[in-house]
Amino acid sequence: TMGHHIIMGRNTWESIGRLLPGRTTVIVTRQRDYNVAGALIAESLEAALSMCRGDDEIFVIGGGQLYVGALPVSNRIYLTEVDAEVRGDTFMPEFSLSDWRAVSVESHPADDRNQYNYKLTVYDRIVS
Repeated sequence: TMGHHIIMGRNTWESIGRLLPGRTTVIVTRQRDYNVAGALIAESLEAALSMCRGDDEIFVIGGGQLYVGALPVSNRIYLTEVDAEVRGDTFMPEFSLSDWRAVSVESHPADDRNQYNYKLTVYDRIVS
């Protein structure tokens, strides 16, 4: 995500609580008076995407409604699967693997920075 725009919903922003260095943050919210110093504010995913024109790769990092809206217009998915049973309230929407091909798979063991084993798979949309 370094050097690119990251799009997130307001709840995701509030859970992170800070700007991520080296990225342009776009927060999507319906609250018209919402303001965050150093971030761009958009009222919809479409408005957020238009703010990112000229960037060769844009990252949608949550929440769930943005994942659902972004999936149909995405060409690439970076999917992290964590080897643990954890409680959560936001999930990747279902998608058909027949529409995507894995172009990269990296498995990572737990270490001092990551409590659990995880796998990062990059999928590119199959263009027919």
